[in-house]
Amino acid sequence: MTHSKTAAIYCRISRDAEGEGTGVNRQEALCRELADRLGLTVAEVFVDNDIGASDRTSKSKVRHDFNRMMEATRAGQFTHILAYSNSRLTRRLRELEDLIQLHEETGVLIQTVVSGQDDLSTSDGRMVARIKASVDAAESDRISERQKAAFRHNALSGKPKLHRQRPFGWKDDGVTLDAEEASLVRAALKKILAGATIAEIRDEWEKAGVKTAAGNSEWHWSIVRDVILGWRAAGVRTYHREPLYGPDGKLVMGQWAPLISLEEREAGLAMIAKHARTKRRSGTWKLTGLLRCGQCSSPLYGQLASGSRPMDTYACKRSHVSINAERLEWYVFSQLYFRLLNRLEGEVEESAAISVTPSEPQRWEGEERLSEITVRIEELMEAFTKGKLSGEIVFPQVDKLDLERRELRREQEELRIVRAQPEFKFQTSEEIWDYFGKSIFELSDDEKILILRQELETVIIHKGERGWAARTREAFEKRFTIVWKER
Repeated sequence: MTHSKTAAIYCRISRDAEGEGTGVNRQEALCRELADRLGLTVAEVFVDNDIGASDRTSKSKVRHDFNRMMEATRAGQFTHILAYSNSRLTRRLRELEDLIQLHEETGVLIQTVVSGQDDLSTSDGRMVARIKASVDAAESDRISERQKAAFRHNALSGKPKLHRQRPFGWKDDGVTLDAEEASLVRAALKKILAGATIAEIRDEWEKAGVKTAAGNSEWHWSIVRDVILGWRAAGVRTYHREPLYGPDGKLVMGQWAPLISLEEREAGLAMIAKHARTKRRSGTWKLTGLLRCGQCSSPLYGQLASGSRPMDTYACKRSHVSINAERLEWYVFSQLYFRLLNRLEGEVEESAAISVTPSEPQRWEGEERLSEITVRIEELMEAFTKGKLSGEIVFPQVDKLDLERRELRREQEELRIVRAQPEFKFQTSEEIWDYFGKSIFELSDDEKILILRQELETVIIHKGERGWAARTREAFEKRFTIVWKER
């Protein structure tokens, strides 16, 4: 280490809403006064502005200057580290241990303006430093608890969560609509309901020179989607990025003017889901959401043919079962056709006619569970970060919860696809006969899917036989169990 008394000054403030750095400037001035009193030469000033130093701080916010100061000190560039207080250096017990080790390795002394000097060379001095760090960490926890309580109270009250960047469509207060941007969003929604895609809206906005709320010319697909169809656009208050429900079980509406209605948001998302989830080379995955694995009961999803897969299939994500998609669809729809014909032949009175009408949109049952899983994952990761739980305990639970979350989101998308189907209604037996008299296979995909979803509960797919015996029609029909809805 150098023989001259050289000091590094470290300044930090957790929040700097104005971005002017006045807080760290005051800290630096006081630390320089301390250096003068101690007869030290300030060699370098390290500043981490608007970054926390507790376990509550997002791991994406790295204290680059703190790390740089630690490396320079290990290299012997400083004899002292000066800070306004111990809490400005760190609120993490683990980082305190790093500072203690740094003192043991280099002999560097740590002085503060208001917290005094802890003699890290003695057990009592280290004990006092650890007590102070524990108090700082506890205060950080208390601040976090108060903030969380305040955030949730504000959320339940419908108050907007304001960020540094205003939301597109509103003024800086997050409540008052920006007339021009609001008009763009509403016009885009009408185009989506008419069949336009998010990518088309994005390209149109970029070509027209529409700027993001941050003033950027480039729009990302996800941002366009959130601007037009996000919960905020429909006036719903979110918490942890999920819609918030009040004690009455109803959605908490924000105190700002919405851009679109909840019904418009649902219809728009359904159209987007329909574009994203139902297309393949030969049409649509007609049985999506209706198939279940006979071994694990999980949904089956469509898989396009590839080098190792000579045909389109429906398959379980856990690879328990897989079945020829085209052949299964043909068979299921043929069974639907015969089922409808048999019902017509058995009808005596016109009052027994089939009425195929989409049900009114209802609240999705998995909404609360999806929100619970998101919060639980955050809690587990926070416990791991703070050292309360080991990775061996946390990560298996997180993986399991994340899998459930993905399944719920798939289920949510499938529901939106179903809700996106056009209204289709028969009033009398004669109307049904006229419609089905030719052949169900002449109907459009949308019409066939709509009718099927009104009639079919599920199809359970079982494992097939091996070898040539599996190719017979009898063997194929044994592979699935069709469960029709009761009438």
